Amino acid sequence: MPFPLIQGSKRLRSVILLLLVVVCTWLGLHSSIRSSHQISIDANFDIVRARKGFRGPIYSKWPEPGQDTDANLAAYWKQLSNTSPKVLESPHANFDLEPRIYKKTKWMVNAKKALRRKLHDEGLRLDDSHVQDLEVHFRREAYVVSQLEQNFVDHVRHLRIVGKLLLHKSPELKRLLNKNSRAVMKTLIPWLKDPDLLFDELMARTKDETGLLIPISKHSQLSTQLDRVARLIRVLRLQENELPIQIAFSGENTIPAKTQDFLLKVASTDSDKAGLNTGSSFPKQTLSFTNIDKYIRPGTAITDNLVYFVAIIFSNFRNVAVINSQTIPMTKIAPFFENEQFLSEGVYFFKDRPLLSKPEPFPPGFFEINELVNRYAAVSAREASLFGLQVPKKTHTKRVTDLGFRQLLDPSMAIFSKDKAFSGLIISSILPFHSVLKPKYDTSAQLNPELIWLGQELAGTCSYVPFNPFFASAPGVPTPPENLPEGTLSQEICSSSWSQVSGDDKSLIYVTSHQLENRVLTPFKAAVRRKLTVQNKNLDGEIDFDDSLARDTVDKNLLYVKAVLQPVSVEKAHINNEGQPFVLSEQKDEFGSANDYWCSYDIVGSINLANRGLVYDYKEADSQKFLTFLNVWVQDPELEIID
Repeated sequence: MPFPLIQGSKRLRSVILLLLVVVCTWLGLHSSIRSSHQISIDANFDIVRARKGFRGPIYSKWPEPGQDTDANLAAYWKQLSNTSPKVLESPHANFDLEPRIYKKTKWMVNAKKALRRKLHDEGLRLDDSHVQDLEVHFRREAYVVSQLEQNFVDHVRHLRIVGKLLLHKSPELKRLLNKNSRAVMKTLIPWLKDPDLLFDELMARTKDETGLLIPISKHSQLSTQLDRVARLIRVLRLQENELPIQIAFSGENTIPAKTQDFLLKVASTDSDKAGLNTGSSFPKQTLSFTNIDKYIRPGTAITDNLVYFVAIIFSNFRNVAVINSQTIPMTKIAPFFENEQFLSEGVYFFKDRPLLSKPEPFPPGFFEINELVNRYAAVSAREASLFGLQVPKKTHTKRVTDLGFRQLLDPSMAIFSKDKAFSGLIISSILPFHSVLKPKYDTSAQLNPELIWLGQELAGTCSYVPFNPFFASAPGVPTPPENLPEGTLSQEICSSSWSQVSGDDKSLIYVTSHQLENRVLTPFKAAVRRKLTVQNKNLDGEIDFDDSLARDTVDKNLLYVKAVLQPVSVEKAHINNEGQPFVLSEQKDEFGSANDYWCSYDIVGSINLANRGLVYDYKEADSQKFLTFLNVWVQDPELEIID
């Protein structure tokens, strides 16, 4: 009876292949799912519903209410210190999240497709037994994701309460920071090399009160960054900056001694002062360097996110303005440390360009992770009551948390008081260690600016996360009306750079260097001139070109700032038949630029809409002051850099 044997053989091969595919492929990718195999998982297990059962183990033993904040902090720390580090660790540290796990139907369709392809290669077909095994695997993986979610929520909760404890002024609480704390702290802060370094940092009283910090990115061209830093230092000298400057980096050879010596020379030599004729005393700058590697545990992947937060935490300053290498200040930075919102909340941020940055379509898991962060990881009313935390209002951050946009924060400059922002900085630093956040928040190697404000909001140390009220604006020269499409009443400014305008007095705070970096591109310079050159017919019917506006502005400096256009913030494109722009900022690609080139508008959709952007025209004296700063920036430093 050969036929039954053949059938049996095929069935055996099918079973073996299924085992190989499901066990080797799925469990190979997710090798840390061992514990879920030992637990009976309900057939109707649901990740989102399971969140209702999230409750920290310490809370399950919490005493009756009535104690004061100090006693509650001490009790929480005591129980946390006695917790095994294994309990605090992520249960599946190397788990590779498949975002479709939040939608069973989509997950099953994708899993069947992958399995069907493998079965086909073996001459087999998908049957009910395969589907049943995939159902089991789905439940196991869903259970693992639920564990990861609870670990994330618990991790954030522990850090905001411990952060409150560490920054507390009570000597009794500080005595709790003994050697028994080390194992817990090393688990809660997985990048930290030695908890004593963090304790010493918190207790230090020899720090400068205020200063400027420039972090060097790991994933941008090094020589370009250091070239920008040299230019930035000279602009700060021209502005008579009195704040000390610290440059933070990772890697033994990132800024070698030779390059450090050059930057110190740029900060101190008087040779650059010659020919400025500005009246500035061009003071020497106090400049120092720090390699953050000494604070980071060996084997930790060092990303731009980690460099940013570790640099702030261990900077030389109690109050610090973090500026990146592409920022060109147009005013002194020191007064921002007196900003009322900064003094009250401990941070002050700036908004990115109001681009229509909602994903289309929203990726799998986006809304589920949004709810996880907003509802479960956020400060609860009970925590606020027990530990003296605050439940922050989403005054500005609702653009990301509620409206679904992905971009809010402009990382060109951010201001922190470490005494108030410490907990949030620590929380921000550990967010990339939680893969479960990936469907909503990018946690890859490059800096994600949204993690900066998110950590502060989750920390519960401020009543809201303060931002400058305006979105980033477009600096430059308004396009002549003759060069706009016929019927367009909107004003237009086009620029590769963006700028920030003060919400207090409309003064220009800073611009970015993107447009100036395009000066080496001949087609770009020609296109910018053409944008400002008006064509007229003379009496003979010939075309005359009036380039007087270009000669008075961009010929002096490609980023000449005659005005800035503050676009209106819109949630979607406004399509209309009036001939007006339907998006607030439009990317142009005909300028031959490596940096994006955007044209911004003050009227979007219809002239009848009340919500319009603003154009700030600066006085000639202001434009000349900006021109001086920009012309100093474009002077080429002869910087020898190891790239």
